[in-house]
Amino acid sequence: MDNITIRTVEDFKVPERAIRVIPNFVDPSVFSPAHRSAAARASYAAPGEMLVGHLSNFRQVKRVHDVIRAFHLLQKKVPARLLMLGEGVELEPARSL
Repeated sequence: MDNITIRTVEDFKVPERAIRVIPNFVDPSVFSPAHRSAAARASYAAPGEMLVGHLSNFRQVKRVHDVIRAFHLLQKKVPARLLMLGEGVELEPARSL
């Protein structure tokens, strides 16, 4: 089990069997939690606030609306901020939601 899976299980209290890792184009040796800057993070979320990110080309297949709805449920349980990066045809509908 990798560190991201361990943190997900611990932070979100989900059963390990419910997690399916889908590899993406991000190189974790370059972009990883160990390389983040506290100052950069502070510009998006307050101390103690969970920072959740979504990076995509905002197409329907990315299920952006589901990301927002899931975040809404998460936010009811823990202090959190959603950071969405990208653009595409689903951007404006996502902003409206």
